[in-house]
Amino acid sequence: MRKKVFIILSVILAISTHLFAYTDGQIVKFGTNTYKVVSASAKTLCFLGCDNSVSGLLVIPATIFDNKDVTFTVTEVGGDETYLCRNITSVKLPDTMLKINWGSFNYAKLTNMNIPKNLHTIAKIAGLYQLFSPKCTVDPANSHFVNDDEGALYSKDMTELYWVPSQVTLNNGVYTVNEKVTKIYTNAFRNIVGLKKIIFPKNLAFVQKGYPTIAPDSHSLEEFEIAGGGTATYKVIDGVLFDEQEHQLVLYPRA
Repeated sequence: MRKKVFIILSVILAISTHLFAYTDGQIVKFGTNTYKVVSASAKTLCFLGCDNSVSGLLVIPATIFDNKDVTFTVTEVGGDETYLCRNITSVKLPDTMLKINWGSFNYAKLTNMNIPKNLHTIAKIAGLYQLFSPKCTVDPANSHFVNDDEGALYSKDMTELYWVPSQVTLNNGVYTVNEKVTKIYTNAFRNIVGLKKIIFPKNLAFVQKGYPTIAPDSHSLEEFEIAGGGTATYKVIDGVLFDEQEHQLVLYPRA
């Protein structure tokens, strides 16, 4: 009888050890990449960063086997500014990817990144610590986001602007925001090279405030302008952006 009880207890212990080998929020490293366990029960991971030895193209795998008994699915990136991607210049995300959190690919100088078909959430400050903003290529099957010919990233209906690539083509230093845009988020223009002037669309209704601002980190930006003939709730006086509804100064060009 005691032998049977011992066997049963051993089986239960083995099962418990298997089920609780990982915990939610645990930091794990596989190869040169560091991840956080999103859900131990669902076996999902969030990519945080990679070793400095990784350079150029970063291909994030869809699944990872821990060389023991668990196969994880990678569903998120970012969420921790302490993990870096210093030498990464482009990113290939898997179709399993669902979310890009704040502080993704920190200190990377990204030129290109794909947005896979199942990705549904991008934090408004996803690229806060990126040194270059990438040209995005959105999978046509994605129902939440879209890119334009220059690789700028928008919501599917193009009313929300997430970011413009650092190497976007400017007209004598001027960038004109697509006329469909009504909302602009923090990362929109932060890393654009040589930007001197931003022309906002005529129906602009929302600009994300607070730090960091939508203005680029460089001191090249000289002025703002708003296209006429619309219903914008903002106005520009002497190149400075004001919120008419809140009677508040929004942005003062650094230059």
